[in-house]
Amino acid sequence: SKGFVVEGSLIAGSETCPIDNGKIEIELHGRRSDDIVQNPKREHFKGISVTGTLSLHGRIYSRSWVRLGKTSRVGHDHILTQHKIDWVPGQQVVVVTSAVKDAREWHQNEVKTIDLVQPFKYSNKLRGSIIYFTSPLEYNHTANDNYQVEVGLLTRSIKIQGAFDDSEPTDPDPLTCEGKNRW
Repeated sequence: SKGFVVEGSLIAGSETCPIDNGKIEIELHGRRSDDIVQNPKREHFKGISVTGTLSLHGRIYSRSWVRLGKTSRVGHDHILTQHKIDWVPGQQVVVVTSAVKDAREWHQNEVKTIDLVQPFKYSNKLRGSIIYFTSPLEYNHTANDNYQVEVGLLTRSIKIQGAFDDSEPTDPDPLTCEGKNRW
């Protein structure tokens, strides 16, 4: 869809009966117009305009973000998390960079697919989880007393996204600024 208007109701799932095993995916196509600030309500747009009710209820996971419990190295096919999670095989996660620089053109964030999740015990207590991936890590990800990389669950049962081929970010990259505002 290029976009649509909800004047009545668009309902998927409910608080007591969320979309759990199925998937709803809405993919939006098109580019943001150059005059979006002066003319925000165009006839054709990329987005969802709601004047009625938009009620979307997908599965809620016990945690959508966790921190590493131990440093993970290049080539590892798993990570250890500080907290127990209820994520499942086939879902995608992002393992955030621990590198100092993090920009669009240079980063060490990794999107990985879960192969297996198991509980992890240390000090005789169930603390966290071991997440096994379908492919090994390409970068080191730090976890120490001062800093622990975050891991975020990307997969959801309801997904609204821009099409891959026409959804480049339009915000300026602060690392490529020129002129008097350059740092």
